[in-house]
Amino acid sequence: TPDLDDLVRSLLAERRDALDEKHLGLQHEGMANVAVAAPQKVLRVILGNLLRAVTQFADGGVLRVAVAADAVRIAHEGPPAAAEAAQLDVREHALGLGMIRRVCERWGWRLEEAVGANGDHAFVLRFT
Repeated sequence: TPDLDDLVRSLLAERRDALDEKHLGLQHEGMANVAVAAPQKVLRVILGNLLRAVTQFADGGVLRVAVAADAVRIAHEGPPAAAEAAQLDVREHALGLGMIRRVCERWGWRLEEAVGANGDHAFVLRFT
């Protein structure tokens, strides 16, 4: 079973240009030797989509990604981009999350989402 933190590092590397474009700092807290009993492809799609969802409306701030033994937390701390842009894309965002939630249910995972009044936005994917 592949290491979860290696997968997260790989996804973050792939998104480096997108993060730079949105002026996002990156803080990554890894944990070695975390294995999740699911195909690498499934994890890659889910985590990639969550990273995209969190950073899509970001304009500056910090992306914090933390890998723990039973969860991955992906959070944007900082101002969201213009509200109009966010409003336009809410439906698409919701549709993408629906797909992610169905996949999570299939694997017995739980997806939690928190949006702060200050624009902070976080997802926690729990594997237990």
